[in-house]
Amino acid sequence: MKQCKNLNQNKKIDIKKGVAQMPKEKIKSLFQHLRDHLPEAETSPQQQALLDQLAFHVHTLDQPDPKEPSLRELLELLVEEIELEHPKSAAITRQLLDSLSAMGI
Repeated sequence: MKQCKNLNQNKKIDIKKGVAQMPKEKIKSLFQHLRDHLPEAETSPQQQALLDQLAFHVHTLDQPDPKEPSLRELLELLVEEIELEHPKSAAITRQLLDSLSAMGI
């Protein structure tokens, strides 16, 4: 049991150190896809603020998350904000959430 626990801890450490490059690149790619599908002219000031905060988080994936709000919390807030007006962008945002889950974040 202790060995499994250590493996999970190592996995988390490895992700933070950049070993899991493919998922990080996928997150960056999905975020760019989201930006392309949700142009600035079509977003409210609140939605644009969330996108700007997300851009900071995505740009600094190799560094610890700022305390609040976390990347996951920002994505969840964005889904709530855009799901009615921009369902395709909301689907992309959910894919970002799935990628984070796959990375253990």
